[in-house]
Amino acid sequence: QKFETKGLVVYADTAAGSSFDATALLTFDRTVMQEGDTKVVASYDGKTVDIPVTMLSATTFTVDASFTSEKVEAEDAVWVSALGKSKQIYQVVDDAKASGNKRLDSCDWMKGSSFMVMIESEVETDIVIKVCCDGPGLDFGNIVNMTFNGETVKLSENPSGGWVNFKPYAIDSTVRLKKGLNVFVLNFNDDQMVNFDYFEFVKAE
Repeated sequence: QKFETKGLVVYADTAAGSSFDATALLTFDRTVMQEGDTKVVASYDGKTVDIPVTMLSATTFTVDASFTSEKVEAEDAVWVSALGKSKQIYQVVDDAKASGNKRLDSCDWMKGSSFMVMIESEVETDIVIKVCCDGPGLDFGNIVNMTFNGETVKLSENPSGGWVNFKPYAIDSTVRLKKGLNVFVLNFNDDQMVNFDYFEFVKAE
């Protein structure tokens, strides 16, 4: 993972008792983090400060020859914040209509943030991706865009009047699951409130 400095502010204290924003003057001991890393060391004028970091899991799930489908609950997917912003609301609530009777409630996703599912595959096969959510007119044409391994994918259904009853909506064509790491990203181009249930990956018939 690349170490992200957006939103980071580090102040330096002087011997005279004053302080100033030294963020732009910092150098870092790494730009890419590896598994097991717990900190990045920032340096300025011979002084250092440890910046704690949390490594995300390399994969969400693994696919082998017996794969038929995999459901990733929204609350278990990786959420990525961009532009130095963070979630305003993130609550897992009980809902009898949702998968596992749980859903993310009124997630006020900020522009530039994303959901990410990382799949490590031992085989090559075609799959269908489904998104299950409920919300006030989630716009998958303009506000939300999705990619699989960097290629844009679109949903085949997007009914007017909003998303209801946590019906799963499938992409309009299959995508190729390749050997190695595969990445699904759902990115928000603008602020949008929605309840997410799950993402599902199904082997094509």
